[in-house]
Amino acid sequence: MVKIDQVYKSKEDCSGCTACMHICPTKAITMVEDMEGFKFPLIDLKKCIQCGRCQKTCPFNEEKFNQLKNDMPVVYAIKHVDDNVRLGSTSGGAFTAISDYILSEKGVVYGVGYNKNMEVVHKRVTGKNQRDKLRGSK
Repeated sequence: MVKIDQVYKSKEDCSGCTACMHICPTKAITMVEDMEGFKFPLIDLKKCIQCGRCQKTCPFNEEKFNQLKNDMPVVYAIKHVDDNVRLGSTSGGAFTAISDYILSEKGVVYGVGYNKNMEVVHKRVTGKNQRDKLRGSK
């Protein structure tokens, strides 16, 4: 039997999901914060019965993670061709590019902006000037 003194091979392999803590039949695992505020499992070896459930349930164990990687969807990214649009955006310009198309088809765009009292509100816009006020992070 392999002695279990930690759930992961290296701390970078832990997402802090707490699955190991919740599966442990003896409650030998607690989540502790490191100096940066990230939580990771700490095993009390006096309580641990070496059942291996923590490692088996971990979504980052090699077998499960490799299966997950094979099932992961393809990811797409978008970057607006106009540097000025990108610099004024927090989404790489995706909102502007998508809303340009919608507005050109006489569509309506909804987004988040500020009202007169500087409160964050949802807004309906039908033109590019109105839409540009919705760009950026709130």
